[in-house]
Amino acid sequence: RGMGINAMVVAISAAAGPTVASGVLSVASWHWLFAINVPLGTAALLLGARFLPRTETLNPRKFDVTGAALNALTFGSLIYTLDGFAHHERTRTLFLSGAVLLAAGSWYVRRQLRQRYPLLPVDLLRIPIFRLSVLTSVCSFLAQMSALIALPFFLQDTLGRSEVMTGLLLTPWPLSTLVAAPIAGYLVERVHPGILGGAGMAVFASGLFLLSALPPDASSGELIWRLMLCGAGFRKADVEVKRIPVAPSVSSGFVFHGGCTFPFRRLYFFFPPRERKSYQKESSPAEPQSLLRTSRGLSRANSP
Repeated sequence: RGMGINAMVVAISAAAGPTVASGVLSVASWHWLFAINVPLGTAALLLGARFLPRTETLNPRKFDVTGAALNALTFGSLIYTLDGFAHHERTRTLFLSGAVLLAAGSWYVRRQLRQRYPLLPVDLLRIPIFRLSVLTSVCSFLAQMSALIALPFFLQDTLGRSEVMTGLLLTPWPLSTLVAAPIAGYLVERVHPGILGGAGMAVFASGLFLLSALPPDASSGELIWRLMLCGAGFRKADVEVKRIPVAPSVSSGFVFHGGCTFPFRRLYFFFPPRERKSYQKESSPAEPQSLLRTSRGLSRANSP
């Protein structure tokens, strides 16, 4: 449940960014769009130090310095290459960054496959339902962020709205996400998460399609109800994370400290309670590959 609350906060914060930015621009210069992170970050640091629980016993595992460096180099070169391609960097620069990406990425993945506690649990992608869940999660967040990046340009350049009005017009997205969260939390106890997630994704996709069909002279009302569809549909598609019980922390690598946390919990929730207990018994720190064996068995047990 805590991970679900965290996911909701992340989704609402991302969607509310333009609204907050419009409020900042209404009273200050654009420099404060960046400077405001300093007091907010400081406050978060102080509150975390004050209220977050302390770990009394240190983990005996050593920090994987090589893996962390390769992780930073791999994803850093990936972002740099994509950004350079979008901004028409010189071909020689793109070729060099691409070569670094291939070399570092290949070394990183091969090294993670041999690690007992990998930073990136690549072997989990062998599980079909897990692979599909990861892909669905990545695509849904990419769709949301792509829309939130493109919409301000559409509102200002095509519809002629001001910066402050642009942020205010985007407010229905995070508001509908906030309203849909408790409703979806109620439904997830009564509707299969696959059905609920699929319906939410369909509503989200419909909202995005309707946004793409907006005419150049669209009114504010035509925009608002489409944004509300997107916000409500995205929240319903992602809500099953909220109600998933805490699974073992050690499986194929330390999956809960990697980028596959939420998709794994979706995978765990798809199994009936009896099979979940079987998973908890079979997964142990001494068997880092137990997740693969257990999930295959659970998939067979859960199949018609």
